Amino acid sequence: MTPPVAKAVPEAPSSVARTARAVAHTVAEALDRGAEAARRVEAAVGERQTASGAEALTRAGLTQARDGYAVVRQSLEQLQGGLAESAGIASKGAAEINGKVLDLMRAQADAAFGLWRQLLGAGSFSEAVQLQTKGWRHGYEMTSSRLKDIAETTGRVAETSISPVRRIVDTWSKETRLKRGG
Repeated sequence: MTPPVAKAVPEAPSSVARTARAVAHTVAEALDRGAEAARRVEAAVGERQTASGAEALTRAGLTQARDGYAVVRQSLEQLQGGLAESAGIASKGAAEINGKVLDLMRAQADAAFGLWRQLLGAGSFSEAVQLQTKGWRHGYEMTSSRLKDIAETTGRVAETSISPVRRIVDTWSKETRLKRGG
């Protein structure tokens, strides 16, 4: 039996990519076993010289099985590539989002320390209250704008992460409609 042939997929540390590779490997092994069984049946048919009608029917079935195997194998390779591409995009997007969250935390800490410095230099209680109110307002505005940016980035990453798989599924849907004549 020949080992399954799989395209090289870029390494992605995510569990989605590992799961996709495991599923793809399992399906590829099953398809290889099916192809091996078809080859054995074909060899047995050739050796036994069965009646010509049954032999022709068996050969037609084997041809259809081979064609089906080729289609499934191609689809599997497309899906595996799409999942790997999606995992890579998601990984890069997660790194971008994490960077923005860390920037937000750093900015909040800097703003808090800056407010404390200003409060220590305040000349009166009313000036301290004004500085604190101004500092809180500034902190709220800064935090809300950065959280909005993080939310937009998260949405963009989610959308671009699924686009490779969506593109493959759309292609499959179009091909299916064309084959059915619709």
